[in-house]
Amino acid sequence: MADDERKANVEAARLNEAGAAYYNRGEWPQSLECYEAALTSSRAANDQGSEATALSGMAGLYFYRLGQRTRALELYRTALALRQALGDRAGEAAVLFNLAGLLQVESQYAEARELLERLIELDRELDSPDLRSHKIVLGAVRRKLKRDSQG
Repeated sequence: MADDERKANVEAARLNEAGAAYYNRGEWPQSLECYEAALTSSRAANDQGSEATALSGMAGLYFYRLGQRTRALELYRTALALRQALGDRAGEAAVLFNLAGLLQVESQYAEARELLERLIELDRELDSPDLRSHKIVLGAVRRKLKRDSQG
Protein backbone atom coordinates (compact mmCIF):
# COMPACT_ATOMS: atom_id res chain seq x y z
CA MET A 1 0.00 0.00 0.00
CA ALA A 2 1.38 3.40 -0.96
CA ASP A 3 2.02 5.99 1.73
CA ASP A 4 -0.85 8.19 0.49
CA GLU A 5 -3.24 5.24 0.60
CA ARG A 6 -2.07 4.34 4.11
CA LYS A 7 -2.69 7.90 5.32
CA ALA A 8 -6.13 7.94 3.68
CA ASN A 9 -6.92 4.59 5.30
CA VAL A 10 -6.03 5.87 8.78
CA GLU A 11 -7.97 9.07 8.12
CA ALA A 12 -11.05 7.13 6.97
CA ALA A 13 -11.03 5.03 10.13
CA ARG A 14 -10.64 8.13 12.32
CA LEU A 15 -13.47 9.92 10.53
CA ASN A 16 -15.80 6.90 10.77
CA GLU A 17 -15.15 6.75 14.51
CA ALA A 18 -15.82 10.48 14.83
CA GLY A 19 -19.01 10.12 12.78
CA ALA A 20 -20.26 7.42 15.14
CA ALA A 21 -19.35 9.49 18.19
CA TYR A 22 -21.19 12.53 16.89
CA TYR A 23 -24.18 10.34 16.00
CA ASN A 24 -24.28 8.90 19.53
CA ARG A 25 -24.27 12.43 20.96
CA GLY A 26 -27.09 13.51 18.67
CA GLU A 27 -24.91 15.88 16.66
CA TRP A 28 -26.30 14.91 13.25
CA PRO A 29 -24.72 17.56 10.98
CA GLN A 30 -21.25 16.87 12.39
CA SER A 31 -21.81 13.13 12.08
CA LEU A 32 -22.83 13.42 8.44
CA GLU A 33 -19.84 15.65 7.71
CA CYS A 34 -17.47 13.07 9.20
CA TYR A 35 -19.05 10.17 7.33
CA GLU A 36 -18.90 12.07 4.04
CA ALA A 37 -15.22 12.84 4.62
CA ALA A 38 -14.61 9.21 5.60
CA LEU A 39 -16.22 8.12 2.35
CA THR A 40 -13.83 10.31 0.37
CA SER A 41 -10.80 9.07 2.32
CA SER A 42 -11.80 5.41 2.11
CA ARG A 43 -12.23 5.67 -1.64
CA ALA A 44 -8.81 7.35 -1.93
CA ALA A 45 -7.36 4.46 0.06
CA ASN A 46 -9.33 1.88 -1.93
CA ASP A 47 -10.59 0.61 1.45
CA GLN A 48 -13.98 -0.97 0.79
CA GLY A 49 -14.50 -1.87 4.44
CA SER A 50 -14.19 1.73 5.56
CA GLU A 51 -16.28 2.80 2.59
CA ALA A 52 -19.08 0.42 3.63
CA THR A 53 -18.87 1.71 7.21
CA ALA A 54 -19.19 5.31 6.03
CA LEU A 55 -22.08 4.44 3.72
CA SER A 56 -23.93 2.63 6.50
CA GLY A 57 -23.40 5.53 8.89
CA MET A 58 -24.69 7.98 6.30
CA ALA A 59 -27.66 5.72 5.53
CA GLY A 60 -28.60 5.62 9.19
CA LEU A 61 -28.55 9.39 9.33
CA TYR A 62 -30.60 9.77 6.16
CA PHE A 63 -33.14 7.23 7.39
CA TYR A 64 -33.49 7.88 11.11
CA ARG A 65 -32.64 11.56 11.36
CA LEU A 66 -33.18 13.25 7.99
CA GLY A 67 -36.19 11.30 6.71
CA GLN A 68 -34.61 10.71 3.30
CA ARG A 69 -35.50 7.06 2.89
CA THR A 70 -34.75 6.79 -0.83
CA ARG A 71 -31.20 8.02 -0.26
CA ALA A 72 -30.83 5.70 2.74
CA LEU A 73 -31.93 2.70 0.65
CA GLU A 74 -29.37 3.53 -2.01
CA LEU A 75 -26.57 3.86 0.54
CA TYR A 76 -27.50 0.66 2.40
CA ARG A 77 -27.65 -1.29 -0.88
CA THR A 78 -24.18 -0.05 -1.86
CA ALA A 79 -22.80 -0.88 1.58
CA LEU A 80 -24.34 -4.36 1.35
CA ALA A 81 -22.72 -5.00 -2.03
CA LEU A 82 -19.34 -3.95 -0.62
CA ARG A 83 -19.66 -6.17 2.46
CA GLN A 84 -20.62 -9.12 0.24
CA ALA A 85 -17.72 -8.47 -2.13
CA LEU A 86 -15.35 -8.41 0.83
CA GLY A 87 -16.80 -11.61 2.28
CA ASP A 88 -17.46 -9.70 5.50
CA ARG A 89 -20.28 -11.86 6.83
CA ALA A 90 -20.73 -9.97 10.11
CA GLY A 91 -20.78 -6.64 8.30
CA GLU A 92 -23.21 -8.06 5.76
CA ALA A 93 -25.51 -9.18 8.59
CA ALA A 94 -25.55 -5.71 10.13
CA VAL A 95 -26.43 -4.06 6.82
CA LEU A 96 -29.09 -6.68 6.05
CA PHE A 97 -30.81 -5.96 9.35
CA ASN A 98 -30.81 -2.19 8.80
CA LEU A 99 -31.91 -2.49 5.20
CA ALA A 100 -34.74 -4.89 6.12
CA GLY A 101 -35.91 -2.42 8.76
CA LEU A 102 -36.03 0.39 6.27
CA LEU A 103 -37.91 -1.78 3.77
CA GLN A 104 -40.50 -2.55 6.43
CA VAL A 105 -41.04 1.16 7.02
CA GLU A 106 -41.45 1.52 3.26
CA SER A 107 -44.07 -1.30 3.31
CA GLN A 108 -41.84 -3.45 1.09
CA TYR A 109 -42.48 -6.53 3.19
CA ALA A 110 -41.68 -9.18 0.57
CA GLU A 111 -38.17 -7.85 0.05
CA ALA A 112 -37.72 -7.32 3.79
CA ARG A 113 -38.68 -10.99 4.33
CA GLU A 114 -36.08 -12.12 1.79
CA LEU A 115 -33.36 -10.07 3.48
CA LEU A 116 -34.35 -11.30 6.92
CA GLU A 117 -34.23 -14.91 5.71
CA ARG A 118 -30.69 -14.28 4.43
CA LEU A 119 -29.85 -12.61 7.74
CA ILE A 120 -31.01 -15.63 9.71
CA GLU A 121 -28.86 -17.90 7.55
CA LEU A 122 -25.89 -15.66 8.36
CA ASP A 123 -26.82 -15.61 12.05
CA ARG A 124 -26.69 -19.41 12.11
CA GLU A 125 -23.37 -19.40 10.25
CA LEU A 126 -21.90 -16.83 12.63
CA ASP A 127 -23.52 -18.30 15.75
CA SER A 128 -24.98 -14.84 16.33
CA PRO A 129 -26.60 -13.98 19.65
CA ASP A 130 -29.16 -11.99 17.62
CA LEU A 131 -30.64 -15.06 15.91
CA ARG A 132 -33.67 -15.27 18.21
CA SER A 133 -34.60 -11.59 17.91
CA HIS A 134 -34.14 -11.69 14.12
CA LYS A 135 -36.46 -14.71 13.94
CA ILE A 136 -39.08 -12.71 15.84
CA VAL A 137 -38.80 -9.85 13.35
CA LEU A 138 -39.06 -12.28 10.44
CA GLY A 139 -42.15 -13.83 11.99
CA ALA A 140 -43.81 -10.42 12.26
CA VAL A 141 -43.02 -9.66 8.61
CA ARG A 142 -44.41 -13.03 7.51
CA ARG A 143 -47.61 -12.40 9.48
CA LYS A 144 -47.96 -8.97 7.86
CA LEU A 145 -47.55 -10.49 4.41
CA LYS A 146 -50.11 -13.18 5.20
CA ARG A 147 -52.65 -10.61 6.45
CA ASP A 148 -52.09 -8.48 3.36
CA SER A 149 -52.62 -11.47 1.04
CA GLN A 150 -55.89 -12.37 2.78
CA GLY A 151 -57.33 -9.13 2.28
